[in-house]
Amino acid sequence: MSEDSSHELSEHAKAPPAAHATSDFVGSPPPGKTLDYSPSLLGDARLNGRGNAPVRIALMRQIQQTHGNRSLQRFLQRTATSRQTGCVGHAGTSASPTIQRYTTIEPKDQTKDNWEVGAEVRVSEDGNMAVAQADIAGSQKFWAEENLIVSASNELKGAESVITLRPAKGGKTPTLKGKAPDKSGDKTLKKVIARNDKTHTEGEGRMEIWADCGKAACDVAGGGKGTGSNNRVALFTNKTSKSVRTKPGGPARMKWEIMRNYFDDKIDQKKLGDLERELSRLKGSLSKEKDANKIEDYKSRIKGKEKEMEPVIFAPYNNLTADEKDKFDEKAGINRYAAPKVGQAYTISSGGAPKPGKKTWNFHWAGVVMKSGGDSVTLENYAVGDSTVKNTDWSFQMYGSATKKGQTFHEQHRDVHAQHGESPTTMAVEPE
Repeated sequence: MSEDSSHELSEHAKAPPAAHATSDFVGSPPPGKTLDYSPSLLGDARLNGRGNAPVRIALMRQIQQTHGNRSLQRFLQRTATSRQTGCVGHAGTSASPTIQRYTTIEPKDQTKDNWEVGAEVRVSEDGNMAVAQADIAGSQKFWAEENLIVSASNELKGAESVITLRPAKGGKTPTLKGKAPDKSGDKTLKKVIARNDKTHTEGEGRMEIWADCGKAACDVAGGGKGTGSNNRVALFTNKTSKSVRTKPGGPARMKWEIMRNYFDDKIDQKKLGDLERELSRLKGSLSKEKDANKIEDYKSRIKGKEKEMEPVIFAPYNNLTADEKDKFDEKAGINRYAAPKVGQAYTISSGGAPKPGKKTWNFHWAGVVMKSGGDSVTLENYAVGDSTVKNTDWSFQMYGSATKKGQTFHEQHRDVHAQHGESPTTMAVEPE
């Protein structure tokens, strides 16, 4: 390309769909969610017009959210139109077409020896990886250079991941050929078969993993070992330029620790201290409460108090100019510059005002299963409202590095998925 043991994860796992800003809804809409557009509109050729990209994107999201990833793919196949993955800007409008995007090969540009997938495909800059795009989450169709598959699987094993990778031995499109975008030559890639060693399942439409982004990423990144649960820490460079890890916790606590490492002398300590004392008091009362109604009230008040803390902690960062923020992000290794290794994961913690017309989830997680050059491929899943179940609706997706605007995990989940607010924070994480 030239998405723990903390209070947050606990709430994420236990809360019912209606009460739960789930962070990671794709396959299952909130109760009462209905389509604003008729699905048949997807076949209207006018949607391919430049000015109608936002409508097309919104329609695809609605089909995906109401009917699931597989249904969206069938809609697209039936209408025989090429999918558009527009980058939605901060105001909810389509991004400038001059923004350089990952190398995407459209069906009309594909030939037998040049990335013939039959659907839009993202190709890594060096041509060593390719992921078909069934929807904005990616797909289960992934090809890679054979030695890269073997080395990535070994890295996952070293990280104690439940996932192993192997080249396909047959079946449909076991190989994929194409010219590397960086002009390094012709490539022949093998289809990647993923296996979950804990569920003893493998392959497209068959491999099962937790139907929850956090639990799935936990197992992919090696900490969960099939349970989907462990303590995780964020990786960052501190203000003395030392590579360090946060304390274990949820995404909000992780990003707060990073901000406090750099800006503690600029944060309003009196205001923050008052909020922390009130939060501690509420948690103490919650731990002793027996009445179910009062327990829910305390949980709501705790969540509200934590929400009050964030703008206090982020005030110094929010006062930076856009250029200063980008330089800070680069030094700290967050947001566009978060770069987890194979066997680690991304997490994005929502922040800022909601995207216009969009529901904002708490967070999303995605485990990294392969890297080549500056490009990464994740294996990620989304919540269905019951974190105790597994399903086969996971996806591979490819993300680029910060050198190409609009391609990073941070930008894709902030601007394309658009369910994490205007100013979320993305971090690289690993098991404690």
